[in-house]
Amino acid sequence: YSWHKTGWVADLVVAPEHRRQGVATQLLQAAKAWARQEGLRRLVVETHTKNYPAICFLERRGLSFCGYSDQYYANQEIALFFALDLR
Repeated sequence: YSWHKTGWVADLVVAPEHRRQGVATQLLQAAKAWARQEGLRRLVVETHTKNYPAICFLERRGLSFCGYSDQYYANQEIALFFALDLR
């Protein structure tokens, strides 16, 4: 969804049996294409602090840490936010 010229990826999930096959990369590329088509300037993805593979994945694809929230999840886990400038 988009807000203030920023596209937000709420969920980027790949079934375990399909991981490490480029599926998440293709999903992220599709999100970037959609965001550009919509005229958005930024794409943001969130993940849990405990999801180290997701953090590495996002950083390898050029997204940078841009913030966190300790009130984002109902279970009190901390959410990390990563962003990509689309300009």
